[in-house]
Amino acid sequence: MVNVYFRNRRAGHDYQIINRLEAGLVLSGMEVKAVKTQGINLDQALIQLRQGEAYLVNANIPRYRFATDRPYDPRAARKLLLHHRQIRLLEEAKQKGLQLVPLSCYSKNGWLKIQIGIGRRRRKWEKKQLLIDRAIKRELGKVES
Repeated sequence: MVNVYFRNRRAGHDYQIINRLEAGLVLSGMEVKAVKTQGINLDQALIQLRQGEAYLVNANIPRYRFATDRPYDPRAARKLLLHHRQIRLLEEAKQKGLQLVPLSCYSKNGWLKIQIGIGRRRRKWEKKQLLIDRAIKRELGKVES
């Protein structure tokens, strides 16, 4: 059973997604409870590669309301669990100038997962043309019905 906690709909508009990967997310128990009850915000999040490891940066996980009073940073960098060949794929994509974008956060068999999109950033005129094409297809669908 898959529960989706956040879907980054803006990424489909801003990026042309070429490839998708699934990665595990390293969190504390308090953070997992916060994601499952209060959600996670990936709007401004991105994936960074540091010394052969991938990190989810700038994702907002709110503080769990029943947590103890220890210090907590909701936007801390969190490590992603990937195979070596997947990390090599991400490194090659970055060298080609492609962007690494988190697309969604969901639980799969009790584990929190992040779906990573490898894509190219769309220019302003490409976004506008995409909206025009969708509107034309929608109007043609109405006329044919």
